[in-house]
This record gives sequence, structure tokens and C-alpha cells, in this order.
Amino acid sequence: MAFGSYEVGVIQNTPVPDLSPDDEALLAGLAKTSWSLKRRLDTVNETSHALLLPALLSVSGASLTERAAAWAQHADALGRRLTELQAQIDDRCFVLYGINAEDRAAIERGFGGGAPLHDAPEDALEDEGPEGDDGDIRRHAAALISWALGVAFGRFDLRLATGARPLPPEPAPFDPLPACSPGMLTGPDGLPVAAPPPGYPVAFPSDGLLVDDPGAPNDLLGAVRQVFAAVFGEAGDERLAEAVALLDPRADDLRPWLRSSLFAEHIQRYSKSRRKAPIYWRLGTPSGAYSVWVYLHRVGPDTLHAALRDHVAPKLRYEEERLGQLTAEAGPTPSTAQRRALAAQEGFVEELRAFRDELARVAPLWSPNLDDGVVINASFLHRLFQHTRPWAKECEGHWEKLKAGEYDWSHLAMRLWPERVVPKCAEDRSLAIAHGVEDRLWVDDGGRWRPKPVTEEELTELVQARSSAAIREALREVSAAPPPARAQRAPRPAPVAAPKERPLRPPTVQLPLDLSAARPGADKPALDALRAALHQHPEGASKAELLAASGLDEGQWAAAIGALTASGEVERRGQARGMRYVGSKLRRST
Repeated sequence: MAFGSYEVGVIQNTPVPDLSPDDEALLAGLAKTSWSLKRRLDTVNETSHALLLPALLSVSGASLTERAAAWAQHADALGRRLTELQAQIDDRCFVLYGINAEDRAAIERGFGGGAPLHDAPEDALEDEGPEGDDGDIRRHAAALISWALGVAFGRFDLRLATGARPLPPEPAPFDPLPACSPGMLTGPDGLPVAAPPPGYPVAFPSDGLLVDDPGAPNDLLGAVRQVFAAVFGEAGDERLAEAVALLDPRADDLRPWLRSSLFAEHIQRYSKSRRKAPIYWRLGTPSGAYSVWVYLHRVGPDTLHAALRDHVAPKLRYEEERLGQLTAEAGPTPSTAQRRALAAQEGFVEELRAFRDELARVAPLWSPNLDDGVVINASFLHRLFQHTRPWAKECEGHWEKLKAGEYDWSHLAMRLWPERVVPKCAEDRSLAIAHGVEDRLWVDDGGRWRPKPVTEEELTELVQARSSAAIREALREVSAAPPPARAQRAPRPAPVAAPKERPLRPPTVQLPLDLSAARPGADKPALDALRAALHQHPEGASKAELLAASGLDEGQWAAAIGALTASGEVERRGQARGMRYVGSKLRRST
């Protein structure tokens, strides 16, 4: 029986020699020491139940480079000690099994040459994954940023890094695994907390939402900066700049790396074999110029509505105001630089509008259940992951399978298509158990389960109890939505003449937006003129056609079209130069 066999009975059929009390004590001591050393190496692994702190915070040093070198030296010493312990275990076991020197040499060569078993490379002792201890300083810097993001979301406990909370004692090898790793922020019950405990050094969002939006209170980079300041004190900015130099030497700050690499690396970090289970989701525009980050373990049924109401809608209003300002400043004869700035800002605003529209479409479908698995919960959001195409394609593939009925055991399938799933529960007891209708549809007949006789009216009652007109309408809208835009180079929003006048965060607005207040300058005559132009083109028209028909100038156009689009009175079809504007109320009435 070779190592790597997984047949039933392999362990119990393995011959075990009689052990004296001294042999038992020796081997038990060596094994426990080996387990302890291996666990120490795993305390820097973010996805391990043993996590304490990332590698660069588990050792001391004046810089991240010095810390990386110190951790490499520490990990190397642990690896050498593990190799020595393994050799001692091998030596004793060969004696106990009565294997002579010649046979041992053959075994260690693998009957085909090669180095002895205990001379294997030290990195063979390590698990695969992005937390390997090979001295890769860039990998350690990425792990540090990932941990800081976890602190910003309230997942990890910052106090372990500052010394405000002492490191917990090492458990015994066969202690029950905790619900949370010792590096997580938990309450007295050992479970995650919903709000920062008294005296905690940083705040985190109770709704699990951060945004990639410079200047916003919940800005992702701003939150990471606060974590670095709490850990490194006055050297926080210097350590963050060092991390930027390691991750993206061409960048001036961390934001470009957060946009280009963080989510993809997070997916890799939280993947094992064929299972992908990212816990921080980046919902954003295809270019990645704006994103809302969602912490999966802090979401609720209103999370997407909150993202739309508290972040996306105010952001869109702010950027539309900037577009109006640029248009007014440019006047009828803009310079080349002004035309470029206008084009960039128009592109950014269009992306934000499309992002808002997609969030509004899918929000009624949102009701996450972690028992379904991460990818199924994310499947119908695939249009919001276009900035990271491999993940978007994976989610889209699972969405197609979900629609086809391949995942009817999932809670999401029952939520979206009860008319399909309930009848299946009457035929498949495992589905009935999964959806909590076993008592209604199945009966134990003397130890043998059989379907209950159920009338069509009873099945219809079960379906109707799980049906929602809002969900049916949302599914129709999702099916009718235009193809998502693909990832492209991020538009560069035009600079604001006086950025200090921008509030840290635009005021929260309630949806639907009031038509007359949607944008400054959206006066009633301009709105009426644009409505009249839309009446002349019931099948839709381009911007140039509507400008000609309405007589509006660029500033009036930007204000009026923004207001009508925000209210849902106008829909945009197509992309960029091929975009057409359709009066949605006109289209429904024809």
C-alpha cells in the first residue's frame, strides 16, 4: 500500500510493530514537536485555522525588507529542524520494522536512485498557495496588504500586531478546531463581532462595504492607511510606500495595485484545488475605475440596496455634477485639452450609470446563503465582475447551470424558480430535505420513504408561498439586459478645479431620485424640450439627433439627460459612439 492511497481500510491494514513505553514516548514527543513547528509556519497563512499574523508582522525589523529576511531565516531554521525530526522518526521506525541498512537504502532511493527521504527540499514541507515561505518579499507584501484589508473589514484583530492583545497559547494537537482562527477579531463567545469593541484602534463598516473612491470615508485605500498607521505608528506611511514599491514599482501609491491585482490575488489566496471561495467581492465598472468591495461574512439581504443607495448613487450624482461643470467651463468652443477631459468624464459617467443600472437589476435577486457556496451566490453578479474576466466567466458558467436546473438543491434555485424546484422535491427526497419540505412531501412507510400523495393544489400552494412578483420581474429584466461591457482601459476622470470643495462623501440620497433635483441645472424647460425630442424618436435617437431636435446646449443636455436617466424615464442602449437614448415610457406605451 503506497502513500497516497485513499481506499477504505488502508490505515487499519497497515502493520504496526509492538512499541515499548520508551518507543511510544520517543515517537510521540518527536511527532508533537514536529506538529508544533509546522503549526508555527502555518500561523502566517491567512486561510489557516492557525492564523495569527502575516509573516512581516510575526518578526521584527526596521523595514519590510528586513522583516522579510528575518522571516526567511526563521522559516529556514524551522524547516531544518523539521527535517532533523523527520530523520529521527525514520531512524527509529526502520529499527522497529526490522529493516536492515541495505533495504533502507533502497527504500530511500525509491528503488530508482535519488536522495534520501529526509534530504528532500525544505519547501516540500510547505503547503502550496500564496503564503509560501520561500523568501519572496513581494508575496509577503501582498499578504500584509491582504491582512490589512481584513482588518479594515473587521475580520482580523489589529491588537495582535500592536501588542494590545497577547498572542494566545498554542492548543494541543487534538483540541477541537475553533470556529475562528486566533488571529480573527472575535467576542467572548469566540465568534466574529458585529462592531468594534470598546477602545478598538480602528473603525470598520458594519454593513461590510468599502469603496474604491478617493476621499470617501469608506475608501479602501484610506482604510488600509489607517491600519498601517495603527501598526507602524509614525512610520506607517513609510511602510506603506515600501509595500507599494515592492508590489508595483511604477506606481506612486497603492491604488493602482489595488485595482489591477488585489482581487485576482485574493481569489487565488482563497482557492484550493478546484474550489474558489473569495470572501471579499469586488463589484465594479468594467474598467475598474470605481468599485464597491463587499465582505461576504457581513452581508445581509439589503447589502446591494445599501451599496446602491449609500455609495453608487451619490457617486454618480457627484461625477455628473463634475461633467456639468466641465461642460460649462468648456463652452461652445472647447480646447483640445477640454475635449479630452470631457470625453474622459463622459466615459466615466456612462460606466457609473451602467454600474448603477446593473446593481438595481440584480438587487431584488440578492439573498445570500453561504450553504450554497461562494460561486453560486456570486453567479448572477457576473456582469459586475467584468474587470476580472476569469472570475466573471466562472460565475457566468455557474449562472447558466443554475438556470438549467443543475443546482436545484441550492437555496438560490428555490428562491428564483420555486415553480421548477418544488415539483422536483416531490420526486427526489434529498431535494425535499435540502429545502425543508420533506414533511410535506414524503412519508416514512415502515422504514422505507415514499412520496406522499399530493394534489396539484397543494403543490401550487407550496410554490406560491415561495414565489415573488418582484423576483420574477427582476429575472425578466436580467434576461433582457444588454450584453455587459468588457474590461477596458479605465477612463481618467477629469481633475476638479477646486478639489478641496468636494465633501469627503456626497450626501446619502434615497432612490428613486427626484427628477427635478437629479442634477443642478436640470430645469423644467430643458427637461420638457428633451422629452419632446424623445417623442419625435420613439425608437430611440443618438445624442446628436436629440440635441438637434431639442435645441439644448451641451450644459443643458448633460443636466437633462442625467436627470431623465436617473429617474428611469430614459434608457441607454449600446456603447460609446453607438449609444442611443430611448424614452422608456414611450417604448412601453407603443
